[in-house]
Amino acid sequence: MTTEPFPVESEGVSSIRDFFALIDASRQMLLALLLMGALVAGSYSAFARSVTAEIVLANQGATPVSFTLWVQLRQALPPMAASINQARLVSGRQPAQTPWLSSPAWWATNVEPVLALSRDDAQMLASVGEDMKGESTRITTFRVRYSAKSVDAALHGAEASVAFLTDGSLYLELKSLLNSYQAESLTQASQRATAELLKTDVEIAFSRSKAQQLEAMLKAGPAASGSPQLIVDVGQQAQAKFLPLQTQLNAVRLEIAQLEESKARLLNTQNRGRLLAEFQTKSHAVLAALPLGDGVAASDAMIKIAGELRGSIDGKTEEARLSQSETIARILSDVTALRTRYVVELPEVSRSYGQPSWTKTVVMAAVGAVGATIGGILLLLFRREYQAYRPELS
Repeated sequence: MTTEPFPVESEGVSSIRDFFALIDASRQMLLALLLMGALVAGSYSAFARSVTAEIVLANQGATPVSFTLWVQLRQALPPMAASINQARLVSGRQPAQTPWLSSPAWWATNVEPVLALSRDDAQMLASVGEDMKGESTRITTFRVRYSAKSVDAALHGAEASVAFLTDGSLYLELKSLLNSYQAESLTQASQRATAELLKTDVEIAFSRSKAQQLEAMLKAGPAASGSPQLIVDVGQQAQAKFLPLQTQLNAVRLEIAQLEESKARLLNTQNRGRLLAEFQTKSHAVLAALPLGDGVAASDAMIKIAGELRGSIDGKTEEARLSQSETIARILSDVTALRTRYVVELPEVSRSYGQPSWTKTVVMAAVGAVGATIGGILLLLFRREYQAYRPELS
Protein backbone atom coordinates (compact mmCIF):
# COMPACT_ATOMS: atom_id res chain seq x y z
CA MET A 1 0.00 0.00 0.00
CA THR A 2 1.48 3.28 -1.07
CA THR A 3 0.71 6.72 0.29
CA GLU A 4 1.09 9.99 -1.51
CA PRO A 5 3.17 12.65 0.19
CA PHE A 6 0.24 15.11 0.23
CA PRO A 7 -3.04 13.24 0.79
CA VAL A 8 -5.85 15.37 -0.53
CA GLU A 9 -9.37 15.23 -1.84
CA SER A 10 -10.14 13.94 -5.29
CA GLU A 11 -10.67 17.45 -6.70
CA GLY A 12 -8.82 20.71 -6.48
CA VAL A 13 -5.10 21.32 -6.11
CA SER A 14 -3.93 18.14 -4.39
CA SER A 15 -0.13 18.08 -4.77
CA ILE A 16 2.92 19.95 -5.91
CA ARG A 17 2.45 18.25 -9.31
CA ASP A 18 -1.05 19.65 -9.59
CA PHE A 19 0.25 23.07 -8.58
CA PHE A 20 2.84 23.08 -11.37
CA ALA A 21 0.25 21.77 -13.77
CA LEU A 22 -1.96 24.70 -12.85
CA ILE A 23 0.91 27.12 -13.42
CA ASP A 24 1.72 25.54 -16.76
CA ALA A 25 -1.87 25.69 -17.89
CA SER A 26 -2.10 29.38 -17.00
CA ARG A 27 1.39 30.45 -18.05
CA GLN A 28 0.15 32.87 -20.69
CA MET A 29 -2.11 34.66 -18.22
CA LEU A 30 0.65 34.78 -15.57
CA LEU A 31 3.14 36.10 -18.12
CA ALA A 32 0.69 38.83 -19.05
CA LEU A 33 0.24 39.71 -15.37
CA LEU A 34 4.00 39.78 -14.88
CA LEU A 35 4.50 42.18 -17.77
CA MET A 36 1.55 44.30 -16.70
CA GLY A 37 2.82 44.53 -13.11
CA ALA A 38 6.31 45.47 -14.25
CA LEU A 39 4.93 48.06 -16.66
CA VAL A 40 2.58 49.66 -14.12
CA ALA A 41 5.11 49.77 -11.25
CA GLY A 42 7.94 50.92 -13.50
CA SER A 43 5.82 53.61 -15.12
CA TYR A 44 4.66 54.92 -11.74
CA SER A 45 8.23 54.99 -10.42
CA ALA A 46 9.46 56.79 -13.54
CA PHE A 47 6.63 59.30 -13.32
CA ALA A 48 7.23 59.88 -9.61
CA ARG A 49 10.96 60.44 -10.05
CA SER A 50 12.05 63.85 -8.82
CA VAL A 51 15.12 66.05 -8.54
CA THR A 52 16.08 67.23 -5.04
CA ALA A 53 17.84 70.58 -4.79
CA GLU A 54 19.67 71.58 -1.61
CA ILE A 55 20.86 75.02 -0.51
CA VAL A 56 23.18 75.31 2.49
CA LEU A 57 23.17 78.47 4.63
CA ALA A 58 26.01 79.23 7.04
CA ASN A 59 24.85 80.31 10.51
CA GLN A 60 27.62 82.71 11.46
CA GLY A 61 28.22 86.19 12.85
CA ALA A 62 28.13 87.75 16.29
CA THR A 63 24.51 86.72 16.99
CA PRO A 64 23.79 83.48 15.12
CA VAL A 65 20.43 81.74 15.27
CA SER A 66 20.37 79.64 18.41
CA PHE A 67 18.77 76.21 18.62
CA THR A 68 16.07 77.49 20.98
CA LEU A 69 15.25 80.37 18.64
CA TRP A 70 15.10 78.02 15.67
CA VAL A 71 12.57 75.79 17.45
CA GLN A 72 10.36 78.85 17.99
CA LEU A 73 10.74 80.02 14.39
CA ARG A 74 10.01 76.56 12.98
CA GLN A 75 6.72 76.56 14.87
CA ALA A 76 5.77 80.11 13.85
CA LEU A 77 6.73 80.13 10.16
CA PRO A 78 4.14 77.60 8.83
CA PRO A 79 1.12 79.46 10.34
CA MET A 80 2.44 82.72 8.91
CA ALA A 81 2.75 81.14 5.46
CA ALA A 82 -0.83 79.89 5.77
CA SER A 83 -1.97 83.40 6.79
CA ILE A 84 -0.23 84.91 3.76
CA ASN A 85 -1.98 82.46 1.43
CA GLN A 86 -5.34 83.10 3.11
CA ALA A 87 -4.87 86.86 2.76
CA ARG A 88 -4.18 86.43 -0.95
CA LEU A 89 -7.36 84.41 -1.40
CA VAL A 90 -9.47 86.92 0.55
CA SER A 91 -8.16 89.80 -1.57
CA GLY A 92 -9.06 87.93 -4.74
CA ARG A 93 -5.49 87.25 -5.83
CA GLN A 94 -4.03 83.93 -6.93
CA PRO A 95 -2.89 81.64 -4.10
CA ALA A 96 0.80 81.53 -3.32
CA GLN A 97 2.94 79.23 -5.45
CA THR A 98 4.62 77.87 -2.31
CA PRO A 99 1.90 75.82 -0.54
CA TRP A 100 4.49 73.55 1.09
CA LEU A 101 5.65 76.40 3.34
CA SER A 102 2.45 76.19 5.38
CA SER A 103 3.10 72.53 6.26
CA PRO A 104 4.86 71.93 9.62
CA ALA A 105 5.79 68.44 8.41
CA TRP A 106 7.65 69.91 5.42
CA TRP A 107 9.70 72.20 7.67
CA ALA A 108 10.56 69.33 10.00
CA THR A 109 11.72 67.16 7.09
CA ASN A 110 13.28 69.54 4.57
CA VAL A 111 14.91 72.28 6.68
CA GLU A 112 17.68 70.63 8.66
CA PRO A 113 19.76 72.52 11.24
CA VAL A 114 23.23 70.97 11.36
CA LEU A 115 24.67 71.06 14.87
CA ALA A 116 28.34 71.60 15.65
CA LEU A 117 28.42 68.27 17.48
CA SER A 118 26.36 65.23 16.66
CA ARG A 119 24.58 63.30 19.39
CA ASP A 120 27.36 60.70 19.50
CA ASP A 121 30.02 63.43 19.69
CA ALA A 122 28.16 65.15 22.52
CA GLN A 123 27.95 61.91 24.49
CA MET A 124 31.62 61.23 23.93
CA LEU A 125 32.59 64.74 25.10
CA ALA A 126 30.09 64.91 27.94
CA SER A 127 32.84 64.52 30.52
CA VAL A 128 35.16 67.13 28.98
CA GLY A 129 33.59 70.17 30.65
CA GLU A 130 30.82 72.71 30.64
CA ASP A 131 32.47 74.73 27.87
CA MET A 132 31.91 71.92 25.36
CA LYS A 133 28.28 71.24 26.22
CA GLY A 134 27.10 74.36 24.42
CA GLU A 135 28.61 73.05 21.19
CA SER A 136 26.05 70.25 21.11
CA THR A 137 23.25 72.79 20.45
CA ARG A 138 25.15 75.32 18.32
CA ILE A 139 23.83 75.39 14.76
CA THR A 140 26.54 75.70 12.12
CA THR A 141 24.48 75.46 8.92
CA PHE A 142 20.92 75.12 7.67
CA ARG A 143 20.22 72.67 4.84
CA VAL A 144 17.10 73.55 2.85
CA ARG A 145 15.84 70.92 0.40
CA TYR A 146 13.09 70.87 -2.20
CA SER A 147 12.08 68.15 -4.68
CA ALA A 148 10.48 68.70 -8.09
CA LYS A 149 10.24 67.13 -11.54
CA SER A 150 13.02 69.19 -13.07
CA VAL A 151 16.26 70.79 -11.94
CA ASP A 152 14.97 74.31 -12.55
CA ALA A 153 11.78 73.70 -10.59
CA ALA A 154 13.70 72.13 -7.70
CA LEU A 155 16.17 75.02 -7.50
CA HIS A 156 13.35 77.56 -7.75
CA GLY A 157 11.50 75.87 -4.90
CA ALA A 158 14.62 75.75 -2.74
CA GLU A 159 15.35 79.43 -3.39
CA ALA A 160 11.76 80.39 -2.53
CA SER A 161 12.01 78.39 0.69
CA VAL A 162 15.29 80.09 1.67
CA ALA A 163 13.83 83.53 0.92
CA PHE A 164 10.82 82.86 3.13
CA LEU A 165 13.03 81.39 5.85
CA THR A 166 15.17 84.52 6.08
CA ASP A 167 12.53 87.19 5.41
CA GLY A 168 9.86 85.49 7.50
CA SER A 169 12.19 84.90 10.44
CA LEU A 170 13.31 88.54 10.35
CA TYR A 171 9.69 89.69 10.26
CA LEU A 172 8.75 87.52 13.26
CA GLU A 173 11.72 88.76 15.29
CA LEU A 174 10.93 92.39 14.51
CA LYS A 175 7.37 91.86 15.72
CA SER A 176 8.74 90.26 18.89
CA LEU A 177 11.05 93.25 19.36
CA LEU A 178 8.10 95.65 19.11
CA ASN A 179 6.20 93.62 21.71
CA SER A 180 9.16 93.81 24.09
CA TYR A 181 9.33 97.59 23.59
CA GLN A 182 5.64 97.85 24.39
CA ALA A 183 6.01 95.87 27.60
CA GLU A 184 9.07 97.88 28.61
CA SER A 185 7.44 101.24 27.92
CA LEU A 186 4.35 100.31 29.92
CA THR A 187 6.42 99.09 32.85
CA GLN A 188 8.78 102.07 32.95
CA ALA A 189 6.51 104.97 32.04
CA SER A 190 3.20 103.96 33.56
CA GLN A 191 4.02 101.89 36.59
CA ARG A 192 7.44 102.70 38.02
CA ALA A 193 8.66 106.05 36.69
CA THR A 194 5.38 107.91 37.05
CA ALA A 195 4.81 106.71 40.61
CA GLU A 196 8.39 107.50 41.58
CA LEU A 197 8.09 110.98 40.05
CA LEU A 198 5.05 111.78 42.17
CA LYS A 199 6.83 110.56 45.29
CA THR A 200 9.95 112.58 44.45
CA ASP A 201 7.93 115.74 43.84
CA VAL A 202 6.37 115.37 47.29
CA GLU A 203 9.81 114.94 48.89
CA ILE A 204 11.17 117.97 47.05
CA ALA A 205 8.22 120.12 48.14
CA PHE A 206 8.65 119.03 51.75
CA SER A 207 12.40 119.68 51.70
CA ARG A 208 11.96 123.12 50.15
CA SER A 209 9.42 124.03 52.84
CA LYS A 210 11.85 122.88 55.48
CA ALA A 211 14.63 124.95 53.91
CA GLN A 212 12.42 128.05 53.89
CA GLN A 213 11.70 127.57 57.59
CA LEU A 214 15.39 127.27 58.40
CA GLU A 215 16.21 130.37 56.36
CA ALA A 216 13.52 132.30 58.22
CA MET A 217 14.87 131.17 61.58
CA LEU A 218 18.37 132.23 60.59
CA LYS A 219 17.14 135.69 59.59
CA ALA A 220 15.02 136.12 62.72
CA GLY A 221 17.59 135.02 65.30
CA PRO A 222 21.17 136.00 66.15
CA ALA A 223 24.04 134.59 64.13
CA ALA A 224 24.70 130.95 64.77
CA SER A 225 27.31 130.50 67.46
CA GLY A 226 27.83 126.88 66.80
CA SER A 227 25.73 125.77 69.76
CA PRO A 228 22.82 123.38 69.23
CA GLN A 229 19.61 125.25 68.46
CA LEU A 230 17.02 122.76 67.07
CA ILE A 231 16.11 119.11 67.16
CA VAL A 232 16.46 117.86 63.58
CA ASP A 233 16.28 114.09 63.84
CA VAL A 234 15.30 111.38 66.25
CA GLY A 235 17.11 108.09 65.95
CA GLN A 236 15.80 104.61 66.58
CA GLN A 237 17.01 104.83 70.20
CA ALA A 238 14.99 108.06 70.77
CA GLN A 239 18.18 110.07 71.25
CA ALA A 240 17.81 113.65 69.94
CA LYS A 241 20.51 115.02 67.66
CA PHE A 242 21.28 118.76 67.76
CA LEU A 243 22.95 120.69 64.94
CA PRO A 244 23.48 124.39 64.15
CA LEU A 245 20.80 125.97 61.90
CA GLN A 246 23.26 126.66 59.07
CA THR A 247 24.40 123.04 59.09
CA GLN A 248 20.80 121.89 58.96
CA LEU A 249 20.08 124.25 56.05
CA ASN A 250 23.10 122.96 54.14
CA ALA A 251 21.94 119.39 54.71
CA VAL A 252 18.43 120.18 53.43
CA ARG A 253 19.82 121.94 50.36
CA LEU A 254 21.98 118.89 49.62
CA GLU A 255 18.94 116.67 50.00
CA ILE A 256 16.99 118.86 47.54
CA ALA A 257 19.85 118.63 45.03
CA GLN A 258 19.88 114.84 45.32
CA LEU A 259 16.11 114.68 44.85
CA GLU A 260 16.33 116.94 41.80
CA GLU A 261 18.95 114.62 40.31
CA SER A 262 16.76 111.61 41.02
CA LYS A 263 13.82 113.40 39.40
CA ALA A 264 15.90 114.11 36.30
CA ARG A 265 16.78 110.43 36.04
CA LEU A 266 13.14 109.43 36.40
CA LEU A 267 12.16 111.94 33.71
CA ASN A 268 14.78 110.40 31.42
CA THR A 269 13.33 106.97 32.13
CA GLN A 270 9.84 108.25 31.40
CA ASN A 271 10.98 109.87 28.17
CA ARG A 272 12.70 106.63 27.18
CA GLY A 273 9.45 104.75 27.72
CA ARG A 274 7.57 107.40 25.75
CA LEU A 275 9.99 107.07 22.83
CA LEU A 276 9.71 103.28 22.86
CA ALA A 277 5.91 103.49 22.93
CA GLU A 278 5.87 106.03 20.10
CA PHE A 279 8.25 103.92 18.00
CA GLN A 280 6.18 100.82 18.66
CA THR A 281 2.90 102.54 17.70
CA LYS A 282 4.28 104.03 14.48
CA SER A 283 5.99 100.77 13.51
CA HIS A 284 2.81 98.72 13.94
CA ALA A 285 0.93 101.20 11.76
CA VAL A 286 3.55 100.98 9.00
CA LEU A 287 3.89 97.19 9.22
CA ALA A 288 0.13 96.79 8.83
CA ALA A 289 0.44 98.27 5.32
CA LEU A 290 3.38 96.05 4.33
CA PRO A 291 3.10 92.49 2.99
CA LEU A 292 2.98 89.95 5.79
CA GLY A 293 6.35 88.23 6.23
CA ASP A 294 8.44 90.82 4.35
CA GLY A 295 11.13 91.27 6.98
CA VAL A 296 13.48 93.37 4.83
CA ALA A 297 10.82 95.96 4.06
CA ALA A 298 9.76 95.96 7.71
CA SER A 299 13.30 96.58 8.93
CA ASP A 300 13.79 99.41 6.41
CA ALA A 301 10.55 101.05 7.59
CA MET A 302 11.51 100.73 11.26
CA ILE A 303 14.97 102.23 10.67
CA LYS A 304 13.30 105.17 8.90
CA ILE A 305 10.91 105.69 11.83
CA ALA A 306 13.81 105.70 14.28
CA GLY A 307 15.55 108.33 12.18
CA GLU A 308 12.43 110.50 12.26
CA LEU A 309 12.27 110.19 16.05
CA ARG A 310 15.86 111.37 16.28
CA GLY A 311 14.77 114.65 14.74
CA SER A 312 12.01 115.09 17.34
CA ILE A 313 14.23 115.07 20.44
CA ASP A 314 12.89 117.77 22.76
CA GLY A 315 14.78 117.39 26.04
CA LYS A 316 15.02 120.57 28.13
CA THR A 317 18.49 119.72 29.41
CA GLU A 318 21.58 118.28 27.79
CA GLU A 319 21.24 115.17 29.94
CA ALA A 320 17.65 114.66 28.75
CA ARG A 321 18.62 115.06 25.10
CA LEU A 322 21.50 112.61 25.51
CA SER A 323 19.19 110.11 27.18
CA GLN A 324 16.71 110.31 24.31
CA SER A 325 19.52 109.98 21.77
CA GLU A 326 20.71 106.89 23.63
CA THR A 327 17.23 105.34 23.42
CA ILE A 328 16.99 105.95 19.67
CA ALA A 329 20.50 104.57 19.19
CA ARG A 330 19.42 101.45 21.06
CA ILE A 331 16.39 101.04 18.78
CA LEU A 332 18.55 101.39 15.67
CA SER A 333 21.06 98.93 17.10
CA ASP A 334 18.38 96.32 17.86
CA VAL A 335 16.72 96.57 14.44
CA THR A 336 20.04 96.60 12.57
CA ALA A 337 21.29 93.59 14.53
CA LEU A 338 18.23 91.55 13.55
CA ARG A 339 18.47 92.65 9.92
CA THR A 340 22.16 91.72 9.85
CA ARG A 341 21.46 88.32 11.37
CA TYR A 342 19.13 87.22 8.58
CA VAL A 343 20.34 89.25 5.60
CA VAL A 344 24.12 89.14 6.10
CA GLU A 345 24.94 86.42 8.61
CA LEU A 346 22.99 83.62 6.88
CA PRO A 347 24.86 83.52 3.56
CA GLU A 348 24.45 80.77 1.01
CA VAL A 349 27.60 78.67 0.96
CA SER A 350 26.61 75.97 -1.51
CA ARG A 351 23.82 74.60 -3.64
CA SER A 352 23.45 71.21 -5.26
CA TYR A 353 20.89 68.89 -6.76
CA GLY A 354 20.69 65.13 -7.14
CA GLN A 355 19.59 63.55 -10.39
CA PRO A 356 17.17 60.64 -9.86
CA SER A 357 18.59 57.17 -10.38
CA TRP A 358 17.03 54.60 -12.71
CA THR A 359 17.93 51.88 -10.23
CA LYS A 360 14.86 52.64 -8.15
CA THR A 361 12.66 52.40 -11.25
CA VAL A 362 14.12 48.99 -12.15
CA VAL A 363 13.62 47.74 -8.59
CA MET A 364 10.04 48.99 -8.55
CA ALA A 365 9.36 47.28 -11.90
CA ALA A 366 10.74 43.99 -10.53
CA VAL A 367 8.65 44.30 -7.38
CA GLY A 368 5.57 45.02 -9.47
CA ALA A 369 6.21 42.00 -11.68
CA VAL A 370 6.66 39.67 -8.70
CA GLY A 371 3.64 41.08 -6.92
CA ALA A 372 1.39 40.77 -9.95
CA THR A 373 2.53 37.18 -10.56
CA ILE A 374 1.96 36.11 -6.97
CA GLY A 375 -1.42 37.78 -7.00
CA GLY A 376 -2.35 35.92 -10.20
CA ILE A 377 -1.29 32.59 -8.73
CA LEU A 378 -3.31 33.18 -5.57
CA LEU A 379 -6.31 34.11 -7.68
CA LEU A 380 -5.98 30.89 -9.72
CA LEU A 381 -5.73 28.78 -6.59
CA PHE A 382 -8.74 30.45 -5.06
CA ARG A 383 -10.81 30.02 -8.23
CA ARG A 384 -9.91 26.34 -8.58
CA GLU A 385 -10.66 25.53 -4.97
CA TYR A 386 -13.92 27.40 -5.20
CA GLN A 387 -14.93 25.42 -8.30
CA ALA A 388 -13.96 22.17 -6.56
CA TYR A 389 -16.07 22.83 -3.48
CA ARG A 390 -18.91 24.71 -5.11
CA PRO A 391 -21.23 21.64 -5.15
CA GLU A 392 -20.81 21.28 -1.39
CA LEU A 393 -21.55 24.97 -0.86
CA SER A 394 -24.74 24.90 -2.87
